[in-house]
Amino acid sequence: MNAIFDLYINCFRKYFVFNGRASRLEFLTFSVANFIFIEIFNLVQVIGWVFSLAISAPGIAVSVRRLHDLNRSGWWFFISYSIIIILGLAMGITHDGDEETRLVIISIILMLLSAMGIWWYLFPGTKGPNRFGNEAYCP
Repeated sequence: MNAIFDLYINCFRKYFVFNGRASRLEFLTFSVANFIFIEIFNLVQVIGWVFSLAISAPGIAVSVRRLHDLNRSGWWFFISYSIIIILGLAMGITHDGDEETRLVIISIILMLLSAMGIWWYLFPGTKGPNRFGNEAYCP
């Protein structure tokens, strides 16, 4: 239990650290714990918002480090979320054309992005050093 707590706290110690690597366990620990905390804290909406803002930077940082563990650039994280934001804006701005076709295309793109996200969770990082550093810390 202490090791899991260490992994969670480690993400806050590296609040704005975007270099290096994060193991699957570190990434999943941070993600699952924050999901649970957000669900609890959202019972009082203001606390939920404050907590969500507080975990944004370490959440992005651990995601980028997780990609580094897979020997991928952290820019993939920003590219995937940029696509989601652009799709959201496009849905809000455009009202012409076939609504059903747009929804199908957007759904396919979101499924592909989700598959990429699942890949971040499930696949092990590269063994030994890679271009982003030594192996990720995993107690």
